[in-house]
Amino acid sequence: MKKMAFIILVLCCIACKNNDAWKSESMPLEVSTDYESEFDDIAIPTEGISTEKFMELIDLVKLKQLHPEFQSDINEQLLNYTKDSLPIFNYPKGFSISDIKKTDHVHSVNDSTEISILSFSVTSNNQTFKDSVKVSITTRQDYLQDLEAVSIKTIKFLPFSKE
Repeated sequence: MKKMAFIILVLCCIACKNNDAWKSESMPLEVSTDYESEFDDIAIPTEGISTEKFMELIDLVKLKQLHPEFQSDINEQLLNYTKDSLPIFNYPKGFSISDIKKTDHVHSVNDSTEISILSFSVTSNNQTFKDSVKVSITTRQDYLQDLEAVSIKTIKFLPFSKE
């Protein structure tokens, strides 16, 4: 039995060795030494990331509406998206969000923080209306092999202050 298993193992190795997919050909490798030019025109896609984070926040709010027994756990998760654990949105149960767009209005608080506005449509039961929320995006400077790169550190959603 051991001889039979050994023979099958050897045959499998030989079959795999002769397979064209396992053969590798060496190809010339192009090495770029102009790293800075690759990063010059890269802009941080804050609209896509803020929209994605916003949809995650909305999913948590919907989950909280559907399962109030998990309210304390969901409030802890909401702290990752808001400044406080209270949800910004007080929409009726079963609402949906669509047409999320980042407005052109951007306010720089400092070198690393900017505040912009996301506008969106809310649909619930027989009613559709527009709403918006402030988005605070904090970035940080990272260095990769002595090159400066900007990365997003945090995204928080803020209610509009009642002034």
